[in-house]
Amino acid sequence: MSTGGAATPVERCHRFWFRQIPPHVYAVLRIAFGVLCLLDLLGATPISMFWDLNGIAPLPGGGTWGFRSWVVASGFAPVAAWVVFTGTLLAYLCMTLGIGGQAAVFASLLANVWQTAWNVLPLSASHQALTAVLFSLVWADCGQVLTVSLTRNAATPPQPQSIAPLRVLQYQVCLIYFSSGVSKFSNELWRDGSAIYYAMSHNVVQRFPVDVLPLPLQGVATLTTYGTLAFELAFPLLVAWRRTRIVTLIAGVGLRLLDRAVWRRLTLDHLDDAVAASVRGWKREHRAPEVSQLLCRRLLERAHAQRTRCCNEARAQKQRSCQESRH
Repeated sequence: MSTGGAATPVERCHRFWFRQIPPHVYAVLRIAFGVLCLLDLLGATPISMFWDLNGIAPLPGGGTWGFRSWVVASGFAPVAAWVVFTGTLLAYLCMTLGIGGQAAVFASLLANVWQTAWNVLPLSASHQALTAVLFSLVWADCGQVLTVSLTRNAATPPQPQSIAPLRVLQYQVCLIYFSSGVSKFSNELWRDGSAIYYAMSHNVVQRFPVDVLPLPLQGVATLTTYGTLAFELAFPLLVAWRRTRIVTLIAGVGLRLLDRAVWRRLTLDHLDDAVAASVRGWKREHRAPEVSQLLCRRLLERAHAQRTRCCNEARAQKQRSCQESRH
């Protein structure tokens, strides 16, 4: 330790990573992300569809122990679905309310990872972010304050906690945003500013049905596309600068809330791939309103072709039946 004057690089590094902070910070994070985990869990419902292995789930098989295959073969898939869902729900509730202390946080982390192994189909990239946050919270005592647990001794004062788990969480969030921005930048639709437009025009992900996006909103969609791309690429630098840190974090939360408000939750987090596949065959000289007309025309042509094929098969079946009756 230095006797005076400016701190040495070792002291600054130690203060940055290991200085003590009040436990209320981790308690607030525990409650906030506990609520987010509950919302993420309720988003993967109904249980019979996304938790029952006979529903929308990967085919059993593979792995080291073959547990999912054994569950399906034993006929206990519906019961196992309710057991896994209820256990995950209880773990998240205990963590949010502060019951069980760090054991509840660790159980929530295990339940979060187990949900990925059980059925990955209804999960989005936000589930991976929740896993990273829970991993960071495991290393700090999050249940000292803001808890309904009766096992906590009120006479014992809360102990300060190291800031190291919070620093790891900050770097994880920066890495998630930056990697998302790099992934978007590699997509041509994000580089030419049309990704948000195609997403808002996609009838699978749009929350409000719109056949053709109004002309004033087309410019807003383009600005939103470039703004989202620039924000995610510059997120680590904006968080590193203290003057823009709070505004950046608030803007990040606002973007996610706007994302949930405008688009439905996807069963698979392949929005960029879906939009790219839907516009891959369209020529670049088509204007945006013509894109929707082409899509409707192709859907009608496909439906007409399917109806014609069904009619031909029914007519052929009827002719075969008449010939068999004559013989």
